[in-house]
Amino acid sequence: ENCNFCTLLCMTTKTTTVVRESRPLILDMDDNSYLTELDKEYQDLSANVSRQISALKQAPQDKIRSIIDQIKSDLQQCSTSLREMKQEIKALDGNAKQSWNQLIDRYNNDYTSLKQLYEKEKEAAQRKDLFGDAYDPANIGNSSENARMLNVRKQTKDNTMVLRDAHRELNMTEKNAMDIEENLYEQRTVIEKIKANLIAGNTLLGRMGRTISTMGRRQAMMKVLWCVVILILLGVIALIIYLSVKPDSK
Repeated sequence: ENCNFCTLLCMTTKTTTVVRESRPLILDMDDNSYLTELDKEYQDLSANVSRQISALKQAPQDKIRSIIDQIKSDLQQCSTSLREMKQEIKALDGNAKQSWNQLIDRYNNDYTSLKQLYEKEKEAAQRKDLFGDAYDPANIGNSSENARMLNVRKQTKDNTMVLRDAHRELNMTEKNAMDIEENLYEQRTVIEKIKANLIAGNTLLGRMGRTISTMGRRQAMMKVLWCVVILILLGVIALIIYLSVKPDSK
């Protein structure tokens, strides 16, 4: 019994040791709450993509496009989550970084498989949407006419996208032209105001010129008047001197 007890104690100790050794890895993975949140987000998105792909197989024609758009959006979000997880993992070290890298590798493989399955089911669903009730998955691969119709549909879709882009560019060009026209009108208004100010300034300068000319003439007249006054004073002084020095006739 003692021997069995010792054996059981050793096994318990080993088990406890193993648990203690593996526990830091789990704690390291849970330490980064943002990584955990991204992990949960990716799992939810990938599960939703899987459900949508399964629903796409049996989807009616009027819902095929909406399901495809939803799957495409979810796959883009999955890719974004994986990129953000990779960026966060770069800041980790030790066992946590290794564990998250392994998880990311598994998620990448899962994402690639989901995307390949989506492309396959999307092609089949688009064919179903194109041919409607005449669609037969067993014969679709053997029909060159169907392939030609798919190519025509794809070309038409591409042409539609080109036309939409051209329409968008025309709208932008029209908007830019309207903005330019508005700017030109504002600049014309400013130029007209400047022209009016220049005319008013020219008129003011003319008035100032006439005023200066008048002042110049007045100043000249004052100079002449002063000269006359000075000459009169000189004459009076000369007359007084003459009369004072003139000999008496008696």
